[in-house]
Amino acid sequence: MAPLADNNTGRIKVTYQNAIAEHTFLVRPRVGQSIPDVLEYVDNLLTALTPVISEITITAVDFSAVSTDIFLPVAGASLVDNVYGSSAATLDNNPVKVNFVGRSGGGRRVTFGVFGYKSTTSAYRVTTGEDTDIAATVELLNDVDAPVGAIDGLKPVWKAYADIKANDYWVGQSRG
Repeated sequence: MAPLADNNTGRIKVTYQNAIAEHTFLVRPRVGQSIPDVLEYVDNLLTALTPVISEITITAVDFSAVSTDIFLPVAGASLVDNVYGSSAATLDNNPVKVNFVGRSGGGRRVTFGVFGYKSTTSAYRVTTGEDTDIAATVELLNDVDAPVGAIDGLKPVWKAYADIKANDYWVGQSRG
């Protein structure tokens, strides 16, 4: 399968702050979806994850249109200054990422993840049968009307689990 350019679709970059540093994640609006609809969806995803992540604060939302590499701030973005998560971060959970994985109908891999996972794991993976908050997030990701897609613009089907892993770089930053 030939690679696609990063700017094959529009992209919304969400920047958030946890206790250590700023992080970002991207979501790709499907064709015909508005930025406010996608931001409402992201709000729902982060709300579903709130019980299993440490506190994060959204600091910026930027958008890059199809075929461009320039991100511009989204004026009046509803997510900015929203706080998600259910407790203060610790040095142990700051570098731990909860990551969801899916694949589009065109075979393109897609991920969505947030640093600050603070719940339990079994072999670095949590299934929807093990955790109701992970199940709720996967259900939202797989919603037929979900406004986000993969790099090929197609709707992904998400796996029924979340991978949990500490990022080595952020572990070092936690140690000081």
